[in-house]
Amino acid sequence: MMNTLKLAMRNVKKSYKEFAVYFVTLLFSVALFYVFGSVDSQISLLSTTIDNHGAVTDVMMVMQVLSYFVIFIFAFLIIYANKFLIKRRKKEFGTYLLLGMSHFKISWVVIIETALIGMLSLIFGLMLGIVISQFASVFAAYILNTSITFEFIFSMKSLRNTIVCYAVVFALVSVFNLKTLRKYSISDLLIAHRKSDTFRKSILWLLLVLSVGVLLVYIAYRWAMVPFHLLVAFPLIFFIGSVGTFFIFYAVAHLFIVVIQKFKRYYYRELNVFILRQFSSKIISSYKMMATVCLLMLTSLAAFIVGFNLNKVLEQQAEISGYYDISLELSETYYERLENEYSQLIDSLDYYHTYESDVSQQDLFTTSEGIIVDRDIAMMRLSDYNRITSERNIPSIHLGESEVYLHHSDVEMGAQIKDLKITSGTKIEIFGSTFEFITDSSGNDFKLSNGGIDELIFVVDDAVMDEWSNDDMLTFRREVINIKIKDDVDAIQLKSDFILDNNENEFTFVTTRQEVLETSWQMRLFITYVCVYLGVVFLICAMVLIALQVMSEVNDSIDQYRILADMGVSDDQISHILRKHVAIYFLLPLMVALIHATVGVTAVNMNLAILNLAPREMNTAAITLVLFLFIYFVYYTLTMFNAMRILKQR
Repeated sequence: MMNTLKLAMRNVKKSYKEFAVYFVTLLFSVALFYVFGSVDSQISLLSTTIDNHGAVTDVMMVMQVLSYFVIFIFAFLIIYANKFLIKRRKKEFGTYLLLGMSHFKISWVVIIETALIGMLSLIFGLMLGIVISQFASVFAAYILNTSITFEFIFSMKSLRNTIVCYAVVFALVSVFNLKTLRKYSISDLLIAHRKSDTFRKSILWLLLVLSVGVLLVYIAYRWAMVPFHLLVAFPLIFFIGSVGTFFIFYAVAHLFIVVIQKFKRYYYRELNVFILRQFSSKIISSYKMMATVCLLMLTSLAAFIVGFNLNKVLEQQAEISGYYDISLELSETYYERLENEYSQLIDSLDYYHTYESDVSQQDLFTTSEGIIVDRDIAMMRLSDYNRITSERNIPSIHLGESEVYLHHSDVEMGAQIKDLKITSGTKIEIFGSTFEFITDSSGNDFKLSNGGIDELIFVVDDAVMDEWSNDDMLTFRREVINIKIKDDVDAIQLKSDFILDNNENEFTFVTTRQEVLETSWQMRLFITYVCVYLGVVFLICAMVLIALQVMSEVNDSIDQYRILADMGVSDDQISHILRKHVAIYFLLPLMVALIHATVGVTAVNMNLAILNLAPREMNTAAITLVLFLFIYFVYYTLTMFNAMRILKQR
């Protein structure tokens, strides 16, 4: 046992570069899992005027559920990295068997090595996780546009959970190593690096698989683009698209060399024969990895883009929806009583009345599939509307007796407004009278009240409204009162007083600015943490899988590269071959992932429009994509550098 321990420690010390990738994989897995579990400590540093206890509880509940999923992903990643390490050392293990060591003793050497690397990665990973968690709060504060009270944070619960989970993972890795090594013979281990995959599939079969894959992806695309369907059938849509993606990579991997050989000028140019045949022999066995990487990058991109877009939209809506300290909407008039009885608490207040029209929302829009509610559009007087715009320093509008203006909030109604049948100058009929529809974009960036139920409102000239009133054609809908309170008044308490005082009348809607901001902040907090953490986890998994695959294949191809060098091929030419090899592995899954992500994000935004949460511009998505590609390029450069180092050492 002592000799086994010495051998394991000597292997780790002597071959630390061989263990580098495995160690780094474990290191980041431990660090991210710790950061993932210390969210409550991070949120506690965020400075906000609202009560965030409920938000923190909700986020932690979701994070706890997701943590089991994340540990499963990391366990898969660690086992994959360990498999890569075992593969690189097959010749070494074969030598041990040749010298008389038993499979059992070799397995114990590997178990001890795994334990040593595991303990080191756990210690340094926890240290890195503690450091990252400090900066994670700063990043969250930036995304949520809030300040931060910075202090050192440490989560004992996250530390304990990380140690327990990774002890279980390392135990699973040890069992995996025992089973793997026992099934290998001496010949399998000593000549493993000479084996390569061969092309034995029927061309017609591969074309059929490719056609089925494309068809499945097309079905997933079309299904996702139908309103509501992505919301209710996401697991099935993702499953169909994933199966189609695997079929496509399977067919492309086997058809690659056949298609390239048709372009003889390119195939026989310089060293392309070596490059393409080497790559085609490897890609056949790695199509599953490439398809998995593609889906991981798709999930990461979608999480980042959708999360940041939603955060921006919710922030915009909160700014527009929370202008007043309190907004009251009642089915009866309450303004005069409120002004008389609460004047000592109120700094200013304004009100307006809305009435029923005989025009339905369905009459104005070209589509109504789950987006437009079939109800009559409200109306209000021009004088009330201009009084509100004047108080908010928004230009007034001017209407003739035969003109009508449709107020809407771009943030809330932007997705629906694009489907309007009518444009400026279109004729519209209300209560038997014909009006000319006019538009004015200056009035579409605010809401008439906090929350604003009637945010689709006809604004009509006062003279016309008076005439309809005299003819008993107007039906009162509700009174809306907007209040600015004095500095020392509690808005939540005043809201409760209003409800108690007016219990004989039913409030249709009562909300405060604090409640609007609190709801928005809680949703943004939840979305930011969940989407950012999942995006980071999937991105790291994707990049580590590619790096492991590339370095594994470089290690397996050492003899072929050595032959090229013996034939007189320069180091620059060999470096060029390697760059092409690595670039294909990085670019192929990325291109498919970008296509998937474009369709996926478009489908998500279309469905978010149903909930009035679609972004008005894609600047945030563009910035996110650029940062994603930059990180991806940096990782490609590091992988290329490490692959060149392996090649030169051998």
